Amino acid sequence: MIRKNNSPLGLSVSPAKGLLLLACIFIFCSVITSVIVSFLITHMTAAGTAMEKSGAAMRISIVIQDVFVFIIPAVATAVIMTRLPAKFLDIDNPPRPSLLLLAVATLLAACPLLNCIVAWNENIHLPAAYSELETHLRSLEDAAGSTFDSILSSSSVFSLILSILIVGVLAGLSEELFFRGALQKLLTLTRMNPHVAIWLAAFIFSAVHFQFFGFVPRMILGAYFGYLVWWTRCLWIPIIVHAVNNSIVVVSKWIEGRSGQECSIDSIGADPFTSTTSLVAITLSVILTVVLLVTLKKESK
Repeated sequence: MIRKNNSPLGLSVSPAKGLLLLACIFIFCSVITSVIVSFLITHMTAAGTAMEKSGAAMRISIVIQDVFVFIIPAVATAVIMTRLPAKFLDIDNPPRPSLLLLAVATLLAACPLLNCIVAWNENIHLPAAYSELETHLRSLEDAAGSTFDSILSSSSVFSLILSILIVGVLAGLSEELFFRGALQKLLTLTRMNPHVAIWLAAFIFSAVHFQFFGFVPRMILGAYFGYLVWWTRCLWIPIIVHAVNNSIVVVSKWIEGRSGQECSIDSIGADPFTSTTSLVAITLSVILTVVLLVTLKKESK
């Protein structure tokens, strides 16, 4: 089926073909990125094993990954699919300040609840029959943690700013362009139920990170970003909120590295239900998050 050019987005191909196109571009860019990153890391770490060199290699590899794996496929798909690529990606209008503030406030209000879910997900144990699988999955988690630590290997303010720009701003922009701007939009254009499209895109978003013991909270965040763009019709809002979320993590880890103590942002604990203070914080977080979500949805209309 070929979409008529008199549609609001001026689509030139069907959404189903658009999904196939996005997948093909994604796979092609992933292969190219893997080759470039492998070459880069091998040659940058060949001269020495200093953490600073490893951290520099990781930063550059993340930039290459974000550009080639996420930004290029999303933009290419939008350009091929429609005469109005900016409108297709919902980046043609600036965010309303009131909605942006509400979206950020909702994220901050949900932090205690999300930290509780993070603690629960991290402490999931598979049945004994799948112990080898669990060991492998936890090794992937450790590898991801080591990568993040190498990026924040320096305690300098310059390193913090660089990490915020790469892990916070660039990652928020690239991932939202791909998963919410392109993928979720294509799913909704197939006449899929919007809620199903949002959660499916969030599921894929979390799965692509290959971190099982952080899967659930990342999927919930992905769904929140999806609802933000669906309600507001402005991708800049989830991009900024995503960047704020990542930057909070970067800053908290940087503070931990400098002080040697656990940052209060992540101090919910392995079992949050054993502390009265934690229970109160989680309860207030749930109530405030629900109120802000309802307000945000109402204001978006």
